[in-house]
Amino acid sequence: MRWPDDDDVVLDAQTTAAAMVYLREIKRGNSPSIPLVLDRLCETIVDRRVTGQYWEAFEEQFGVTDIVNFFMHCPEEIQPSLGKAYHFIQEGGFLPTDADEEEEKQVTRARSTLKAAWKEQARSGPLLYAAAIFDEDSDLEWYAPDDDTYLDEAIEFVQDQKRLLTFFGVALFCQRKLVRLLDKAVAEKLRFPRFPDVVTPVNPELGTFDEGQMKILAEYVAPQ
Repeated sequence: MRWPDDDDVVLDAQTTAAAMVYLREIKRGNSPSIPLVLDRLCETIVDRRVTGQYWEAFEEQFGVTDIVNFFMHCPEEIQPSLGKAYHFIQEGGFLPTDADEEEEKQVTRARSTLKAAWKEQARSGPLLYAAAIFDEDSDLEWYAPDDDTYLDEAIEFVQDQKRLLTFFGVALFCQRKLVRLLDKAVAEKLRFPRFPDVVTPVNPELGTFDEGQMKILAEYVAPQ
C-alpha cells in the first residue's frame, strides 16, 4: 500500500510481519508454522530497507497524502495543478480554523517538503489517501508490519473481500481522477499500480473547498 513499486521493501515488510506474528504466538504458548526460511530472515535483519519502525516512516508520507487530498477536493474548473497544491498546503489550506500552534506545525508543510514527498511517493499517493479516508476502517493507515497493535484488525480486513475491494475501489477512483487532472507530461512519467480487473472504482463522495480555502487558492501566482 505504501511502497507498491518497491519489491525490496515489500519483501522486508512480509518478513517482518511473519516474524512479528511468530513471536506473538510463541508468547501465547502456541507453536505457529510460518514458512520463514532462515536466509530470508537474515537478509532482512542485515539489510533493512526501512530505517526504524515502519510507522515512523509513515510520517514522511503525509505530504503526498495532502497533495492527493488537494486534487480530490479542488474544483476542476480551477484546473488544479501541483504548483497550486504546493501553495495551498503551504499556506495552511487544510489547517482547521481553530487550530493551535501544535496543530499548525503538524499540518503546514513547506513547498520543498511537498516536492520531495511527491518525488518519492507519488505512485503510492492514491493508496495512502484511500487509507486515510476509508470510513470502514479509520485506523487502516496505521497498520504496520512491525507493530502487532492492529494485527487482529488487519487479518480481519484482508479476509473480508467486500471491504478489501471497496478500499481498493476508492484508491482506483482517486488514482484515475489524479491522472485525469494532472498535467499530461507529469502523469505519463508516473507508473501507478495496476489494479486487478475485479477491482472497480468506488466514488468516496468527497466535497469541495469552503470559502476560506478558495480565498487561499485565489492568492496563487504561477511562477514566471
